[in-house]
Amino acid sequence: MTSDQPGIDPRFDPIFQRGYDGTQAGAARVVTASSGTPRDAAEPPARTDDGIQEASRPVVTIEYPEPTSAPPSGLNPFIILLWVAGPGLTLSAGWLMYDTFASRMTGPVATEDQAMLQLIWSTAPSVVTVGLAIIAGLLFWHATGWRRAR
Repeated sequence: MTSDQPGIDPRFDPIFQRGYDGTQAGAARVVTASSGTPRDAAEPPARTDDGIQEASRPVVTIEYPEPTSAPPSGLNPFIILLWVAGPGLTLSAGWLMYDTFASRMTGPVATEDQAMLQLIWSTAPSVVTVGLAIIAGLLFWHATGWRRAR
């Protein structure tokens, strides 16, 4: 860098650099556009009778496409799937709990079956809870949809 002040880069305006103290020559450099005139000059605001200047605002029109058809009125297939899965999980897990309990009461259980019975006995209550939660969520979803329709 060839400058009178250390830390001043001559490629850039020194007034915007750290360490500038105002003594360097060429500090009041004027930057002009190459064309000399602004490309998109705005018109001055119009004056009204009361002396208030009002700027003209551009008129913006928004065109929305016309709906081509009504939304499908069929049932949501995911809701149907959930209505099958919720009661299905609840009933099947409940039956598995009952069957596991009944098989333990009838007599001795083979060692190979004991692991499966323990797995069913420990996971079935959670599956029943998930099934009941699905049913409760679906009832809530239908209730809010019914409320919106009214």
